[in-house]
Amino acid sequence: MRGKGRTATAVPDAPLWTEAPSGTVEAREGTDLLLVARTSANPPVHRYRWWRGAVEIGSSQPSGVEEGKLEMRAIRRDQAGNYSVTAYAPRGNAHSGFLVNVLCMWQLGLLVNGPEAVVAAKRVILDEGATASVLCSAQGNPLPNVTWARKSDKASVLSSGEGEARLGIEEATWSDTGLYLCHASSTVSAAPSVATAVIVTQPPTQTEGKIDRTEDSTGWAAVGGSGRLDCRVTAAPEPAFTWLVEGESQVVSEDVKYVIHKPKVVDEVAEWSSILEVREVTPADFTFYTCVARNALGQHALNLTLGPPVPPEDPYNLTATVVSPSSVVLLWRHDQGYSPARGYTVRYHPAGTRKFFKYRCRDVNSIIVSFYNN
Repeated sequence: MRGKGRTATAVPDAPLWTEAPSGTVEAREGTDLLLVARTSANPPVHRYRWWRGAVEIGSSQPSGVEEGKLEMRAIRRDQAGNYSVTAYAPRGNAHSGFLVNVLCMWQLGLLVNGPEAVVAAKRVILDEGATASVLCSAQGNPLPNVTWARKSDKASVLSSGEGEARLGIEEATWSDTGLYLCHASSTVSAAPSVATAVIVTQPPTQTEGKIDRTEDSTGWAAVGGSGRLDCRVTAAPEPAFTWLVEGESQVVSEDVKYVIHKPKVVDEVAEWSSILEVREVTPADFTFYTCVARNALGQHALNLTLGPPVPPEDPYNLTATVVSPSSVVLLWRHDQGYSPARGYTVRYHPAGTRKFFKYRCRDVNSIIVSFYNN
């Protein structure tokens, strides 16, 4: 205040914003973003602090000009979120909150890029006779072509669309159970397929194409060793498994003799596996075992047999190549079958004699072997 015989005095004030980010602040991905905050206060603001959520990300002290700055170089889309700035002064504080929205290039239409953000449900469960519509969407510039296909028949497109496509299932049957792939592609590139497991509820049944002896359960064991039997069924919901010896006595997992492993899905959809492990095998254990799988819709029983080891199949197509006075290379083939070979023995003798020499090699199937005549 000025007047005759009076001195001007400043009235103390709490800080008031003259400029501050608020509402939504948009920035293009990959560009630099400069945020400026200014206040009017008496005494002046002595510090600005910047926050992302509850985490402090910057602090500055004004120098000459009452303003605070936060610079975000080459901003990324994962830096989008809620931010705030607080001005601190002796007479009080001022606070301003705002949202940083990072615009991807495809949103701006400024860059041609391949498909991204392909999204579809991971699992869809429906009852027999029901219907379902599974949406798959993708982003990109230009907008990608989106298609659905069954994993077992990728060449047959079930549905398609621009930017999104729906997989429709009407009057669902057990045969609709399986993995379906959503694929997004454009003239620029293609994105990795996204898988959706469609599961139609059903009682346990033996998995098609499966036999008692599988890669994980050979169906044979040596005396004194351990044998594994793998019972596989297709079922939804998850089945409970019971094992019987010779169709009568129930196997107890806590028994030292037997271990029933926890059932697990082996095809990402509805094929379940229960493994019975027989320990310290004796000749009496070479018999049949019954696996019973049950769920709320029914049950199914499978008989699996544990037997002693059988001799491996004979090798065939024995061929001698690269013959020299001191060595020869042998090549053969062998079908491992259900009784894999642990090793091979090659017997040979020099011409004009009957004195045999042996060459042993282990754990091979089709291999080139060298030996020396000495």
